[in-house]
Amino acid sequence: MPFRDIVGHRTLVGLLARSVERGTLPPSLILAGPSGVGKRLAAVSTAQALNCSHGGCGTCPTCTRIAR
Repeated sequence: MPFRDIVGHRTLVGLLARSVERGTLPPSLILAGPSGVGKRLAAVSTAQALNCSHGGCGTCPTCTRIAR
């Protein structure tokens, strides 16, 4: 799932997306919060953006494999 499809937390998701785009992602991230706020979704989107040759399209074989 591309970053643009994540609902809520626009500021934080935007910061994460820009960091991935610029290649300035820190060596580690801690995604913390209560159950159901989208931690796993943000982690999957980040992994897709880092590994997809299309920038995290969400539909290519690499992205679908990561989503599974």
